[in-house]
Amino acid sequence: MSRRARVPELLNVVEGRREKSLRKFWKWFGKDRAQRVTHVVMDMWAPFRNSFKAHCPDIQIIYDKFHVIRHLLNAVNDVRKSEFKKRAGKRFRGLLAGKKFILLSRLAHVRGKSREALNDLLAASPKLLKAHLLKESFGHLWSYKSRTCARRFFRQWVDQLKWTRMKSMRQFAKRVEKHLDGILAFCDKKVSWVTWRPRI
Repeated sequence: MSRRARVPELLNVVEGRREKSLRKFWKWFGKDRAQRVTHVVMDMWAPFRNSFKAHCPDIQIIYDKFHVIRHLLNAVNDVRKSEFKKRAGKRFRGLLAGKKFILLSRLAHVRGKSREALNDLLAASPKLLKAHLLKESFGHLWSYKSRTCARRFFRQWVDQLKWTRMKSMRQFAKRVEKHLDGILAFCDKKVSWVTWRPRI
């Protein structure tokens, strides 16, 4: 994100997910412009992070909300699949079948018969209910303007995972912990979450 930028502008499209995939971009972009880059929005992908840090000395990396939430939804879905395997009862399997998308959707967007089906599913599985509630509450992280308050919220969120047997949710929490500074960087620089690509 350039200090002079007024509106988002597509600069380049790069194929690949490796650090060397960005070499042509940096050659085209130029060293002088790279040194003026102050912020970049990206997913939690080490090769991109390393590349930008190597070329932009004053860069502040902000990890994209969309991709953080995607990892959370994958963790919730893993809980769903685990429950499906563990509970062999025909009734419970019937409740789970075809419910992936209503389980992963934001509660405010689930209405009518879908809301009734979701309520039945959550009533039948305390573990899924816990995962669902954690999923719904996690989005509040981006409502804070203070890093201190946001960090405190995250700690309290993680505390709710104690004594649970949801391995995928604990793994998600560890991933967020590892990238927390970049996630909380949104407190210092408000950005639009319209794209996952690094933005300059």
